[in-house]
Amino acid sequence: AFVEEIERHLESSTSIEIQPNSPPLIECTKCGKNFPDLTTMNNT
Repeated sequence: AFVEEIERHLESSTSIEIQPNSPPLIECTKCGKNFPDLTTMNNT
């Protein structure tokens, strides 16, 4: 599933920035991609 793919990606990244004043996104500082906060996607 897409969420599992994100989780694997985030597990391999130690630097995760969560920006509180923007939509819930988790930014991977290794690759610069933004992922939706997993807590908001946990409906699968």
